[in-house]
Amino acid sequence: MPGQGSPHADIMFIGEGPGLNEDKQGIPFVGAAGTFLNTLLASIGLSRETVFITNMVKCRPPNNRDPQPDETAACAHYLDAQIAAIAPKIIVPLGRHALARWFPNEPIGKLRAHPQIFDGIMLFPLYHPGAALHNGGLRSTIEEDFLKLGALLAELGTSVNMAPEVPAPPEPATPEAVSPAEVAAVDTVVHTNEDATEEESKEETEVAAAPETVAAAPVESPPEPTHDADPLPAPTATLAESDEPSTQQLSMF
Repeated sequence: MPGQGSPHADIMFIGEGPGLNEDKQGIPFVGAAGTFLNTLLASIGLSRETVFITNMVKCRPPNNRDPQPDETAACAHYLDAQIAAIAPKIIVPLGRHALARWFPNEPIGKLRAHPQIFDGIMLFPLYHPGAALHNGGLRSTIEEDFLKLGALLAELGTSVNMAPEVPAPPEPATPEAVSPAEVAAVDTVVHTNEDATEEESKEETEVAAAPETVAAAPVESPPEPTHDADPLPAPTATLAESDEPSTQQLSMF
């Protein structure tokens, strides 16, 4: 079970190992301890989507026992690779087993809720959320320690991938008082513009209603014939001058 959360998270929470429910679902911190962790994250404006959650060992130890040193060592290179890839600004070891990776000889009760610097990375050890299930008196202590983590984030001045604040909408502008003289001047301009608009509309209506007239082109009369030309010559041939024989000529035969 590698872990869950944002690959670009600024905060990484590291537990000891998956339990029965975590091993089945492949998700770290489910069940009662996971529900409490979700509440703690929400109390300082965080969520599972804005952080990264993983464990020291990636498989459930037999009978849900504490992880042995050799098991922790076997999974160490996986955790090292996750830290290098995500490059968180703050690592939060949850419980004594997670804290032992950096401070094997220090008790969690001594270092909890106090920032520690290790190899350039800030550590902020906290009790494991599951401790409150076994010891109800630790619940309020764990809640107070998480609030200290929230105060540290505010002090560092980093949003650590928290949801951005939505700016409040601007207040509506208060209208300025208008004098009666200004109101009268505005009314005069409005009425003048309305009268001009009505006059223009009337002229446009009259123009549109008027029939279109097209001037007919004058028709020119054909030119009268002139009589200055010479008259046609009269025919030269007549019946009297034809070649038919006369009566006198016929009587000779």
